[in-house]
Amino acid sequence: MTENGRFVTEDGQSVTAPFMRDKAPRERRFVLLDGADAVELPYLEGDLAMWLIVPDRHDGLEAAEASLDATFLAGLSQIARTGRVDVTMPKWEQTLPPADLVAWLCPQGFCAGAGFDGIAPGIFLSAAVHSAKVIVDEKGAEAAAATSLLFPTSVPPPPDLTVVADLPFAWAIIHRETQAVLFVGRLVNPAA
Repeated sequence: MTENGRFVTEDGQSVTAPFMRDKAPRERRFVLLDGADAVELPYLEGDLAMWLIVPDRHDGLEAAEASLDATFLAGLSQIARTGRVDVTMPKWEQTLPPADLVAWLCPQGFCAGAGFDGIAPGIFLSAAVHSAKVIVDEKGAEAAAATSLLFPTSVPPPPDLTVVADLPFAWAIIHRETQAVLFVGRLVNPAA
């Protein structure tokens, strides 16, 4: 059930976007947060789920994101309750720009210039880059990520809750059994 709807951006502007909606409220796990609602959207086949974290206000995403670390996201399922939830959300496609991982890897000993003589004599890490792409539509969600470690001489490998995501929101894809956070992002304008 897809039809165009109004999405309000962080600055209060309105854009038109295609929205998907449940045919009827479904039993889903959810968490009522301070200033936001979180709802779990499990994948039909597999152990993954997407959590939508939708703030109460169009300018509330930054405040909601303040508590969105890996520990909090992994713990959502422990504090969630189950009820009938009606979900409306936009279709979107998002390519996350490449991120330089050297600053994050350096405290673990993987700084630029670090030697990897155990792999091959004389090689060293020159860069580490990560990027991801997510497509969410009526068929479900596709997510892919790639990380490149660059070495100069080698090659890298009726509802209890209604959630209408018609304003900027955060999302996370989590492995349900281990609660490992696989993807995290935010959608501030589905028409961009």
